[in-house]
Amino acid sequence: MSKVVVEGRDFGAMLVLQALLTDTFERVSTTTLSLGERSIGAIYLYDGLPAGLAVYVNGNRVDPALAIKELLVVSKTLADRPLNDATLRRFKSAAQGTFVTDATAYADRAYYLGTFGAYGLGADPLNAALASLDNATASDVQRVAKRYLQRFVVALVVPRQTSTGN
Repeated sequence: MSKVVVEGRDFGAMLVLQALLTDTFERVSTTTLSLGERSIGAIYLYDGLPAGLAVYVNGNRVDPALAIKELLVVSKTLADRPLNDATLRRFKSAAQGTFVTDATAYADRAYYLGTFGAYGLGADPLNAALASLDNATASDVQRVAKRYLQRFVVALVVPRQTSTGN
């Protein structure tokens, strides 16, 4: 493995982008929604090379055609201009909170420690990852939005219900 994914300039900015995409479409919620309750969400896949960003739409909560149009508008806006300071701070804070609360179980912390340790982040990999997030700039977020949201592969996944359990 390479430490480029976690230590690279993309890591913190990608966590901000993930928080922004997940939160932008759920502003009416006062609590953190589970994956199944979200209309749109994003998952940063940093533990592989190359890293990726999966953005999903929950067709049970929102019209997929409308959600995809909104995602395209948001991604173009993010690629065209950097976030202002207040917005960047807000989504950095959200990303830090998500990153920390996603690792509250021992199994999750062990996964983070093992994964980040394999990338060479040393004895305190969780704080090294948070430092990368803290150091992300508005231009970093704009750069990763261009890189990950402007050139992408779209997969349409349609779950089906079966009455026979097949």
